[in-house]
Amino acid sequence: MNVNATSSSSSASGTSSSSSLFGTSDTTQTFLKLLTTELQNQDPTSPMDPTTMVSQIVQLNQLSETMTIGQTVQAIANYLGASASGTTTNG
Repeated sequence: MNVNATSSSSSASGTSSSSSLFGTSDTTQTFLKLLTTELQNQDPTSPMDPTTMVSQIVQLNQLSETMTIGQTVQAIANYLGASASGTTTNG
């Protein structure tokens, strides 16, 4: 599908409800802007496959969860390392 360069504007309410579902990372915002632009400019005779769209959203959600788990593991490792040396920090 060819998409010409266009200026994209998305409604603030649509973006905020989606970003609260997936978090507020830059990657999420970029993905949502691309998805919105793709949906606005798709060929009406050949619309985007809904299964593909759901698959992309699920993959983004999995990436977000994986990043959160990584941050949590890092925080635990930092805490354990600090408590092993006799000093603890909050955060």
